[in-house]
Amino acid sequence: MPLIAFTGALAVIIDVDHFLRMWFQSPMDRPAHSILFICLSAVLLAYVAKRLGARNGLLVKIAFAAPISILAHIAYDVFAANVLSWYGSNFPLFIPLSYSMIDFPNYAWIVLEAAAFVGALLVQLCSDNPILTVRASEDRSAKHKSAATGVSYA
Repeated sequence: MPLIAFTGALAVIIDVDHFLRMWFQSPMDRPAHSILFICLSAVLLAYVAKRLGARNGLLVKIAFAAPISILAHIAYDVFAANVLSWYGSNFPLFIPLSYSMIDFPNYAWIVLEAAAFVGALLVQLCSDNPILTVRASEDRSAKHKSAATGVSYA
């Protein structure tokens, strides 16, 4: 349950870049909607989860929470822009390599949301895979034995 709340919060927190743009008058529009931000978020979340001792299944879920949340968020932004007519549905996906805005067609929100759903489903199925769990426990027991005896089992 906490992972669901975390993922939902992450999908909303991504819009903090709007406040940063207002306060600092940044020429960079919506940098949190970029592929680089998605990758950095996933790596940072995986690193923090690993440091906190997350097991492999949970680590996979946490690492992919950022890409799935951001994909769902962009889907909502496209929906809001095209269906609710709030603002433009263009994003700087390739910041910092390119600051050009990429336009999304009206139907893109359905495709993006479906991709986020399928991604979440795949992560759930892969992270609950018993092979990952067994392998992780074997790795931990080998490290424990090598630390206790001074012999490496790697």
